[in-house]
Amino acid sequence: RELALRRLRQRLALERRRPLLLDGYLPSDALRAFVEARGHVANRRHGADLPALAELLDLFSALGGSVRDTAQRLELSTGALSRLLLADDALAHAANAIRAARDLRPLR
Repeated sequence: RELALRRLRQRLALERRRPLLLDGYLPSDALRAFVEARGHVANRRHGADLPALAELLDLFSALGGSVRDTAQRLELSTGALSRLLLADDALAHAANAIRAARDLRPLR
């Protein structure tokens, strides 16, 4: 039962997008911590970073799947953001789904 809930939370974080208002947008503390740790959060398996993952994908989607624009908002290089998005298979799949919906090539 606990495993099923964890999987459901992960699926929701990775697949459901929430619209963001980009005017005056500032990343949450959770997203900042996740980005600063470059995604290496010890509690990944327990879902502690799921809100940050969801917010990252919400921002990525709101910016049209643009690595450049998302990286600028997070004060990262495009290479650092690409590595972050591709560091986890599920996150990479979600990011590439956002890009595919906008006819952009997948991240590699």
